[in-house]
Amino acid sequence: MMKYIDDKTIDDVLEAMDTIEEDYVQMMDNFEQNQPVVVDFLSKENLSILSDDERDYLDYLALAIYQSIVKVYKNVPELTEEQIGEAEEKNWEILELVKGTDFSERLTMFFDGHPQEDLLAFVEDSLVDDPDDEEAQLDFLTDEGREPMFIALKSVIDAFHKAL
Repeated sequence: MMKYIDDKTIDDVLEAMDTIEEDYVQMMDNFEQNQPVVVDFLSKENLSILSDDERDYLDYLALAIYQSIVKVYKNVPELTEEQIGEAEEKNWEILELVKGTDFSERLTMFFDGHPQEDLLAFVEDSLVDDPDDEEAQLDFLTDEGREPMFIALKSVIDAFHKAL
C-alpha cells in the first residue's frame, strides 16, 4: 500500500517542475523511460477527443503525480497495461453510477475513503476553474475532456497505489 502523498509534496514537485524548463524536460524524459505503459495509456484512443492543449496539460498533471510518488518512494515499479486497465475500468463503472450534471458533484463519490485524497484533490482542482482566481482559468479545457482526463489520472493514481 502506498504511503500518503500530501499537499506539501505535490506543491514542492509543482514548484520544481515550473522553475527550470530543462528540469521539466528531463523529468518528462525520465517519466517516459521509466513508465512507458503509463505514457502510452495517456495517449490512448479514448483520449483522442482531447485538444493538443488538453493533452499537454494531461501529461503535465500525470508527470506531477509521478514525480510526487518518486519523491516519497525511491524505487517506483513500472506499471503494466493490466494494472492501469483494471483501475480505469473500475473508475468508469463508478462514474456511470453517479447522478448529477455538475463536474465536481460527479466526482464526490470518488473521494469517499480514497487513500490518496490529496493527490485526487490535486487532480480535481487542476480540472475545475477557480472563480476567485482569474489567472487560474482553464479556458482550454472542454466539458467533454474533463471527465476522461480525471478518469485517466485517477486510474494512474489507483494503479500506483495498488503496486506500491
